[in-house]
Amino acid sequence: MLFDAIGGGDITDKLISNLPQLGVAFIYGKLSPDDMVLSKPLIFSGGVEVTSFLIFEWLPTLSKD
Repeated sequence: MLFDAIGGGDITDKLISNLPQLGVAFIYGKLSPDDMVLSKPLIFSGGVEVTSFLIFEWLPTLSKD
């Protein structure tokens, strides 16, 4: 399992390449100003699930309580 707060450049691709088969990568931030680069063979044949949760979009939906 991988948690990535950077979400840009080729860092995510490098991290995902170290996940085992059936690993899961959670991308939850966008600290990098660069576009994210993911290699197609890694995603489509690597058996790795990539999902995202952008916290800065979720936080405004919360009540003040």
